[in-house]
Amino acid sequence: MTTSSRPHIPAALRRRVIVEAGNRCAIHTCGSTTTEIHHIVPWEKCRSHDHKNLIALCPNCHARVHAGEIDRKSLALYKERLISLWDGKSTSAGNSHNEIHYSDWSVKDIKEETSEYIFDLQIPVFSASDLKELNVVLEGYALKNLHSLRAYELFSHRNSLDASMKNELSGSFTITYFTHSLVSIRFTMFSFSVGAAHPAHFTETMNYKRNRLAYLDFDDTFDLSSNHLELISKLSKKILLEKGGEDASVDLIELGASPDRDNFRKFNFTDYGMLFTFDEYQVGTYVDGEHSVIIPYEYLGDVLNEKILILL
Repeated sequence: MTTSSRPHIPAALRRRVIVEAGNRCAIHTCGSTTTEIHHIVPWEKCRSHDHKNLIALCPNCHARVHAGEIDRKSLALYKERLISLWDGKSTSAGNSHNEIHYSDWSVKDIKEETSEYIFDLQIPVFSASDLKELNVVLEGYALKNLHSLRAYELFSHRNSLDASMKNELSGSFTITYFTHSLVSIRFTMFSFSVGAAHPAHFTETMNYKRNRLAYLDFDDTFDLSSNHLELISKLSKKILLEKGGEDASVDLIELGASPDRDNFRKFNFTDYGMLFTFDEYQVGTYVDGEHSVIIPYEYLGDVLNEKILILL
């Protein structure tokens, strides 16, 4: 069989590979949301689409693999960890603090569609008794977005050319961190307004301390007497410029990742570090889409709030 006659990866298998990586590159320090399926053992040698041999990589990390910067054994360890999280088990690669089990929550899909608009937002519903208040918060978050869409439609003015088009707001979520102490949720949102030149994509984040639920914002998370903004800005710029290479929007990165708290308000906790998300236009063009960086905790130990360090 030649490469050109290689059978397609079944849709269900492709979906699982992408979902188990959290709809992003499987290299945890990368965080890119643009992915493609890679064979750990090259197709030419294995001639099969085995789940354990498939991993989601961004184009940049894919190129690094082919260049020999990321070896096959490392990819196998990344894959082993992803499978263990999916199955709710620990691996020989090391135990994770992020004890995710998919029985800890279910998915609620809140939908409403009329002749004028479409609303479809997925939210998690947690089973733990200490997270009942968070379930109320999430339900309120969904309804607030729905009510905003209804109001937008109520007061918008359509012309005859727009009559057949619908406004839309939809979204899904990823649980980036889930322990007995913390919950971190990342919403990926899609919005289209009739008459707009193109859709918009954006991220919203929620971080909560468990057991007597408390919302954690950016200022709660860091030691405000430290140089936290300067450090996060410096590290983010370095990662964004390295990831972007020759195509990096240097001026936008300098502005959008400057040491201003508003530039880093969309953050999440992960196993390996803090995930910062930059929406469209913030550090790149619309075509570039969103960008994200993960800064390992070892770089942030001196600037994180001591109470947060205890929870991690």
